[in-house]
Amino acid sequence: MSTPPAGTTKKRLFSRNDYLAPLPIPTGEKPCDVLNTIWRKNEVFLDIGNHSIGSAVMVIWPVVILFLALAYFFDDPDALILGACITGIPILFLIQGLFRAVPLPIRFNRQRREVCVPREGGEYWIVPWENVTAAATQHSSVSQAGRQPWAC
Repeated sequence: MSTPPAGTTKKRLFSRNDYLAPLPIPTGEKPCDVLNTIWRKNEVFLDIGNHSIGSAVMVIWPVVILFLALAYFFDDPDALILGACITGIPILFLIQGLFRAVPLPIRFNRQRREVCVPREGGEYWIVPWENVTAAATQHSSVSQAGRQPWAC
């Protein structure tokens, strides 16, 4: 799979993909890690993983609270059944994810300027820092409240 070269932008109707250079680009924005993808960070390396149980809980929990509140305020036990049907499968996936082995993170080594990607079978794929292209995506949704951009 090939990616566009760093510095290019693909713009669509409601989204934009920016392919960033490996060197940091000053944006003036305060850095944030909403989904806890940065596992460890020090002067030597930065570990980025995609296994975040907290993110799943953050999404499922408000839906559970919503159906509990509906059942309580309207005194309707059918809301509990509907809530169990809607949130049951995601909760089962969450529980199954708790018993699986945690996948290894991708490590960005700042001193050697290398990226180490773990592969299946305990192998590693080590790539020079300059050959890696980071991709950032921005989506927009339009509603009665106006346009709402989302950056990932």
